[in-house]
Amino acid sequence: MKRLKRRIGKTEFQVFPIGLGAMPLSVDGRPDREHGRQVVRDAVAAGCDFIDTANSYCLDETDKGHNEQLIREALSSIKTTRRVVVATKVGCTRLKGGWQMDCRPESIRKACDKSLKDLGIKQFDLYYLHAEDSNVPLEESMGSLKDLQAEGKIKHLGVSNFDQGQLERALKVIRVEAVQNRQHLFKQNDFKSGLVEFCAQEQIAYVAHSPVGGHHQHTEANQVSELKDMAKKYNTSTYCIMLHWLLRQSENVFAIPGASKSSSILDSFKALDFEMLDEDLGRFSG
Repeated sequence: MKRLKRRIGKTEFQVFPIGLGAMPLSVDGRPDREHGRQVVRDAVAAGCDFIDTANSYCLDETDKGHNEQLIREALSSIKTTRRVVVATKVGCTRLKGGWQMDCRPESIRKACDKSLKDLGIKQFDLYYLHAEDSNVPLEESMGSLKDLQAEGKIKHLGVSNFDQGQLERALKVIRVEAVQNRQHLFKQNDFKSGLVEFCAQEQIAYVAHSPVGGHHQHTEANQVSELKDMAKKYNTSTYCIMLHWLLRQSENVFAIPGASKSSSILDSFKALDFEMLDEDLGRFSG
């Protein structure tokens, strides 16, 4: 699999299909701040040009913006001429360390301004609605993002944790360039439902978070004999087999594996260094 870049939706951004999921650098069990900055620097030095964050990647509401600030600090210390696309999210609060949605227009606007400040930018490359808020009409939340885009604060919009019905409703309000959902070899629901195919038809990027299932299922993967055999055949890790399989499903698919160590994200990039046979890919589909 060649290390070719893929376009995010219809945007001008072409990036490598494996990005850095920065969430582990700021939530429970996070490393110290300098360690986190170094993970970002090492990823970029290795060619990473797509970083995923959110204002809610933190410990609680008093820690809001930790991840965005860390990314700003790391990127500002790097001397590079390459464009690094940073995608962030809005709509989730961390009251008492929990995860609750608040997608009211006034909350979105306030969070937008803080995230711009925390990232040290004037305009977001890609700004996701983190999820639909059951207490706020989706059209109202998307309308708020549309207003912010018209004001020049958002370049491109995305949605997260959406099914096809929600996406179609959002598209009636404004153009969406990316959908970010949990998807991996052990959880193929968006492939089976047709959402990934729908995104491809509409030229929308499909960004898979937790592409190896998170820490628990990544550990379990090492116990799956078929994955272990495939990793041995291609002289790689079960982790890379899962990433490679995911990216080969469609040209509009991207993966953002989370990493709290430089070695983890650097190993992820190796998923682009080999080519699985179609018959081997098919053994894991469906």
